[in-house]
Amino acid sequence: MFEKLFKRKNQSASNDAKESEAASDAGVAAEETTSEGKPSLIKVHDVYGRELQITREEWRAKVLGPNLEKASGKPDALYQLCNSALNDGFVEDIDHASEELIALEPDAERSYALRSIVLFRTHRVDEAERVLQQGIQRTGRSATLLANLAVLRASRGDSSEGEALMWEALEIDPNIDQGLRWWANTFHQRGGMDAYREALERVAALPGSWRAPLWLAREKLKGGDVDGAVAMFEAILHRPDCPGEALLTISGDLGNKGEIARIPQLIASVFDPAKHDPRVGLNLLQAYLQLKQRKAGEALLQRLYALQMAPFKQHLDKMTAAFAAIPDEMDLKEKALPDVPEIELMVYDQPIWTYGLQTPSWLVSAKPQEAERVVCFAFSRRVDADERGGTQKEDEGGRMTRALPLYLAESVLCWTAMASRTLIPVVKGGGPAVFGAGGDENLCRKFADQGTYLVTGELDDRGGRWKFTMRLWRTTDATLIAEEHAESEDQDVTQAVLALEQALLRHLSLPAAQPWLSFYTRPSTEAMYPYLVELGQSLVLSLFANEVMTSNVMWGERSMLEWPLNMALRWADAQVPVIMFVSGLSKAKAYGTTLLPEFRERVLQLMKDVRRRGGVAAKLEPLVWSLYGMQDSLMQFAQSLGTEETEAYRQWVAKIATTSSEGCA
Repeated sequence: MFEKLFKRKNQSASNDAKESEAASDAGVAAEETTSEGKPSLIKVHDVYGRELQITREEWRAKVLGPNLEKASGKPDALYQLCNSALNDGFVEDIDHASEELIALEPDAERSYALRSIVLFRTHRVDEAERVLQQGIQRTGRSATLLANLAVLRASRGDSSEGEALMWEALEIDPNIDQGLRWWANTFHQRGGMDAYREALERVAALPGSWRAPLWLAREKLKGGDVDGAVAMFEAILHRPDCPGEALLTISGDLGNKGEIARIPQLIASVFDPAKHDPRVGLNLLQAYLQLKQRKAGEALLQRLYALQMAPFKQHLDKMTAAFAAIPDEMDLKEKALPDVPEIELMVYDQPIWTYGLQTPSWLVSAKPQEAERVVCFAFSRRVDADERGGTQKEDEGGRMTRALPLYLAESVLCWTAMASRTLIPVVKGGGPAVFGAGGDENLCRKFADQGTYLVTGELDDRGGRWKFTMRLWRTTDATLIAEEHAESEDQDVTQAVLALEQALLRHLSLPAAQPWLSFYTRPSTEAMYPYLVELGQSLVLSLFANEVMTSNVMWGERSMLEWPLNMALRWADAQVPVIMFVSGLSKAKAYGTTLLPEFRERVLQLMKDVRRRGGVAAKLEPLVWSLYGMQDSLMQFAQSLGTEETEAYRQWVAKIATTSSEGCA
């Protein structure tokens, strides 16, 4: 009981150990998990928000030990680290550090309190009491020191003196958490619930008391007096010094009681993500979710994401997906095309993930002018008889009508001597257009001037599986060269897409042994579906960046920006996902996203990781610096470039630096 008087605080942990790199950017103190017959594990979160586990011994050797050395001589850092370690059970490891704290700040009560807890928990009770007495003599009779001394005296059997000391502590600070808990539980053990309530009521009468009234309100709620509890909750929440802990308790208790609607009513106007426990935000999000209040939920999500708290990111991601599934009147639903729609044809001669990168000719070189061109047109989609084509929300079927031609064009560019082009029809301001099946021959005649060959096709995603048809046309005489069919066994499109790709390359020419883009690798079977999703999302971001689509119809923006990052982390040796991520952030800045700050630490860390491993994607770092206004880094890099770099790359960096400088001005 004694040690619990020292309140736990979430802390960052850092280290330089390779195996525990995740811990170097941990956003929360270690959390222990145990498994019978196996060593206990510590949960850590890296800068990307990924949860990893290491053993306690690894944590002790690679995280805690080095960090204690770094914090030596720095009282604030040392105190925070010791506090975290104490709550994680690494008591003996901070023995010397807790002693050093008193020497560093001899007039700080927190140092005496922490040192006394370490001594108490290592069974040096007499020393613990001496430290508390020294602290009281040096800093005064504070609530924390008196409460610790009260519990220590009571643990030795002197209950009357323990109670007297605890009451003195509560008179100084009636809201000291474990002190009040010890006080109330002592009377509960002695006289039951009536004595428990009387003990709380006595403390509630003290000036400034809010915790005891909060606990009394909880008892009312448990007893079914919801209105009475809410009235007491409101009084606490309206206090000018209302603590975040009260918000957490109130929101949690109301949720557990099923009073969901009361949570936003009481908490929303008071909650401040910048200063309150993020778990309050999670409770509020859960209430919005159950109440299907999507707009309020997504607004709160954005505020919480902006805090960049790695341990909570996985929860926010789940909430994001859940809110996205809630219908909203502002969503862009499948919307029928007008009788005379304003169709704009978007033309892409390079992979979609190269757009937004400030035309990096050093990364993607153009095919020779004399190269034959293969044009891939957006696929059509088979629909039921009562449906029409139109602009569509970014669902799987709609996305695949764009992703598949984008992928096929990319494949032609990389694995043949031919150039490629993708044509995507969009409704101006409304998004990509999806047409019903048929009319391929007319398309061939219409776009005869675009290239030597035209690839068209259709997909049918009805019935829980995918059916694809791909047609290869020679445009000079509108001749159908080949028609290929592929069908998935289930919802996994991978094998069908690979079959279509190989068939197309076979009909066009003998595929090259090495890709045209030296860094390019074909997505693995496992990576293919996420890759196709990202192609579709990258297209959407391009449309927003070029103001073809407008921000009032944006959906799932955070997921679209983050998707390639997750791919880059999952397939660390692949360069394209990293390029996709940087491209997406650049496009997002172009259309004025508010989400860019959320990704700063993650993209900077990713660039460091890629540079350490080696790879062409690391050369995009100047663009990342530009996105985040890191002008000094950008200018220093530009000035340091030597002749070992190509002229094309030096010119690209110079252009980035100039543009960034003008933007800063």
